[in-house]
Amino acid sequence: MAEPRTAPAVGLDSRRGWRLGRTMLDLRLRLVLLVLLAFGPPAALLVTSELQWRRDELGNARRELMRAAALAGAEFDARLKSARLLLAGLANVAAVRDAQEPRCSALLGELLAQGAGLGGLFVLDLTGRTLCSATPGPRGLSFADRDYFRETIARRAPTVGMPLLARPDGRTLLGLGHPLHGDDGELRGVLVTSLDLAAFAEHLAAVYPLAGAAVTLIGARGEILFRYPDGERWLGQRLPDAALVRTALASTLGTAAEVRGLDAVDRIYALAPLATETGHALRLALGVARSGIDGPVNEIMRGDFAAIALLAVLTLAAALWIAERSVHAPARRVLDLEHAERARVLSELAAREGRMQLQAAALSAAANGIVITDRDGTIRWVNEAFSRLTGYSAGEAIGSNPRILKSGVHKAEFYAALYRTVLSGEVWRGEVVNRRKDGSRYTEDQTITPVRSDRGEITHFIAIKQDVSER
Repeated sequence: MAEPRTAPAVGLDSRRGWRLGRTMLDLRLRLVLLVLLAFGPPAALLVTSELQWRRDELGNARRELMRAAALAGAEFDARLKSARLLLAGLANVAAVRDAQEPRCSALLGELLAQGAGLGGLFVLDLTGRTLCSATPGPRGLSFADRDYFRETIARRAPTVGMPLLARPDGRTLLGLGHPLHGDDGELRGVLVTSLDLAAFAEHLAAVYPLAGAAVTLIGARGEILFRYPDGERWLGQRLPDAALVRTALASTLGTAAEVRGLDAVDRIYALAPLATETGHALRLALGVARSGIDGPVNEIMRGDFAAIALLAVLTLAAALWIAERSVHAPARRVLDLEHAERARVLSELAAREGRMQLQAAALSAAANGIVITDRDGTIRWVNEAFSRLTGYSAGEAIGSNPRILKSGVHKAEFYAALYRTVLSGEVWRGEVVNRRKDGSRYTEDQTITPVRSDRGEITHFIAIKQDVSER
């Protein structure tokens, strides 16, 4: 009696086991497919967004370097002009013109102590012999072999010489000469000084401390006048065939390029000419290592992909564990898990994309006032020196127009000519009488430089201001 009832039970259990096994197999395959579907689109979105982030970071680096190079060029112009104005002013002082000692040396010493970046002040006779000097030392030191001394004598006009590598300290100097005329108009001597190009480049390296950064000054013949870091290795070498030097010498206007540096490190460089007003053009190369830009992006991408892979494995393992123990409700649980993980991954991606939009721009305070405006003239940034010069804080100045400084001294034609110059893409230099916040007037020497976008469109203007009221 028992056997007829046993056979159907065994057959039913077999069919149920087969159906259960098939159901579990189908469920496992569906779970694997669901995990792939859940993590595939976020992974693809992650790749796309982070590749775009890489492109954005490269573009930002190019723009920041070009802005830094434009500011450096304007500061170099200001330093050179300041030195030439100093020589012109001293040439009219009788004690200097006539080399009246000890008054002449004392006056030169006081001015040298105040003039940052100057390499000395000397009054020379027509043979190049030192008559008085800002620094103590033996009289009679000869400058007869200096090109700027000889050219000043020949032209009877202010001159800027070729860069000179000074020994033994290895400083690179740019000599300047100014003729000294007597009351009868005859040439009586030459007043000379020099700009310390190494000090200028060291200032740039300190102001723009970017990761893997390199600052290089290149002469017109391809000689290395300064390099940061490891400058001693390169100083004085002529390397016209080096990729960086060749690219820099071929660049007549400011540009950005990805070039292999002297140390064989690939960098993005901003290349800018530094005109010395006499044709001895220098080239400034500000560079940041490509690895310093790609490295953080690559590290984050590796971390993100590892996290997604780990999440996918954990998700699949958890889903299979649940499916093994809960056959009647696996689909619902897997779907819930898929939705939760999808929401979390997308939330992380959205937060990361928000962070990628942030840009960091840091401009250190310079000795001269600096103003950055957009094309419409709205002030977008000022430094502390501007606030000290004008009395307007950054909060008061930003968002306003430089017209807040108008003194009423200049006519409309003056400003119209200024705007025509800068809107045409040229640099404007001149003196302007402005009014401070407290109503007092002052005279400033101003240089306005247009800044172009990658498409060549003028987007901003950078103004360098120096108070010359006491001149």
